Amino acid sequence: MSQTVSIKIKRRDDLVPAAVAIKYRITASNNGQSVVQVVNDIATTVGGAFVEGIGITGLLQTPGHFVAGDTIYIDSDTQAAMQDSARTFAAQATTVDMEGNQSISGAIGCVPVDVGDPGTDSSAKTFWTTLFPELAGVANLAFYDVSGAPAIVMDDSGSTVDLSIYNQRLTKGQIAPWMSGTGGSALAKKCTVKAYFKYDQQTAVSTNTVTPAKAGWHEKTATVTLTNLAAGTYGITTTGEAVPYGLAGYIYAIERIPQYEGSITIQEIEITDQCPIGTNLNLTGGLAEWATMNAVVQYVSYDLLSGRTTVTFGPAAHLGARDLVERLRVNRGPRWFYSIGGNMVNSGTNGYQLGNFTPDQGPSPNNAVASIQTFPSDVADWLANNSAYTSGVPGITNDAVGAGDYGTVIAPNAPLMHLATGSAGAITSWAHINATGTLVLQIDGSPSQTVQLQLSDVPSGFNWTSLGAIKLREVTDCVTIEGTPTTVYRQALVSGYYTTALGNT
Repeated sequence: MSQTVSIKIKRRDDLVPAAVAIKYRITASNNGQSVVQVVNDIATTVGGAFVEGIGITGLLQTPGHFVAGDTIYIDSDTQAAMQDSARTFAAQATTVDMEGNQSISGAIGCVPVDVGDPGTDSSAKTFWTTLFPELAGVANLAFYDVSGAPAIVMDDSGSTVDLSIYNQRLTKGQIAPWMSGTGGSALAKKCTVKAYFKYDQQTAVSTNTVTPAKAGWHEKTATVTLTNLAAGTYGITTTGEAVPYGLAGYIYAIERIPQYEGSITIQEIEITDQCPIGTNLNLTGGLAEWATMNAVVQYVSYDLLSGRTTVTFGPAAHLGARDLVERLRVNRGPRWFYSIGGNMVNSGTNGYQLGNFTPDQGPSPNNAVASIQTFPSDVADWLANNSAYTSGVPGITNDAVGAGDYGTVIAPNAPLMHLATGSAGAITSWAHINATGTLVLQIDGSPSQTVQLQLSDVPSGFNWTSLGAIKLREVTDCVTIEGTPTTVYRQALVSGYYTTALGNT
């Protein structure tokens, strides 16, 4: 049995904002140069209708058109009204600093390593004359003793260098740890190259060339940097934070809901905690709107001696756009596994004393834990039919383990990117790229379906808009087989017709 002793309720219409305006200041970096982009997200009411615009000032788009990346913008009068609402004192405005893509690139010059005999190997001669330019003008350049005194390549420790790995000599630039090539991560090593040559010197006299001397044994030594990377420009980009576009509309929709603030005191013989923290409060027997106000309980006070419970409710003043963005940042990027410097059991230092029990090595990041990440396209379908899918699930799957069944592609073909469509436990089509770099496509139930390709080497004269994509299509042909005309089928790359030659026939 309880009795309401006192009640105070105030409807806070003053908390409904004229607009919610979030300004995302996105700072990207390209080779140390910062590039700042500002994107607005404004949600408000114009002419009695809700509207949200995303983009730069004057080019606001609805969220759908912004995500699509088209050029359909909100009309200028509505944009002006939205921006006026965002500048009023009744608007909620905030600026959120976001990290954009971080890019770095660098060019290196390299020449292939060929330490063979320049007397019989033209590529070796190019290598040696590039390394020792003074040998470029001699004649009959060769090793002093091909079998007994070949070239020697050693590192600083005196060990022989594996030239099948370190097969390029760095001539320009520097090797950075983030560089990588077809052979994997960048490797670089300072080495000493030594060889013994014989050659004929050449001297130009008037219009003739004479040989003033012959070198029968000439030791040449050079310190070089060898690497596994070929010449070229290398780059790496770290993806920036995902900007939560549409957040302004989400917050505005919530804050347009009427908020109720106040307190209620309940008298009981023994406290029964009728409205604990974590619940919403609705009251009957008063104003009709109180029965559906869903007031948020902020804190509860108990007087155990008198049996009174005081519930204080109202909007949460400590939550806003910045808090929601911070929650989104929690799961950003890969989860790293810390190996504690290889000390998995965190064992103490040998011979430790009380108060000095520390690991042998401090924390250090290891590789990201291999895993299977699945992003279902339909969460409800996935939850209901997950056990029925045998070739992945509709959506995107990144498999770094190779434990899944993706329709004729099983371990050890990992890592694998798998995209699938379907529903109700059945996959209708899929595409994936396996560890060998092969793109595999399957479209069930549609044998006449064309696979469209947009190729990078198609000349600019080809009109994608009017002609569509290049397509891999089954075409009918007629050939003579053993003297009999026979209908056959071919797979051909085709496109729509065009009247102006591209000049690539």
